[in-house]
Amino acid sequence: MQRSSEPKSEEAPNNFYQPVAEHDRIDGDFSNQVLPSITDLLDKNPILQWGAVAGAVAVAFIAAQTITPKE
Repeated sequence: MQRSSEPKSEEAPNNFYQPVAEHDRIDGDFSNQVLPSITDLLDKNPILQWGAVAGAVAVAFIAAQTITPKE
């Protein structure tokens, strides 16, 4: 904690009720600490995205075929 006996100026940013627009980034390299989600992976690879969609459609089609009662 940083404390000072100097009073804060009226023009200083204050984020008590809303975010400060000028301070919207984090400094540092935290890329090795980030765990990407499956949606991040699919967003970066359109081929995998379409493959996942095709796989989901295939699974739904197979499930519909096996659930449908046979006469």
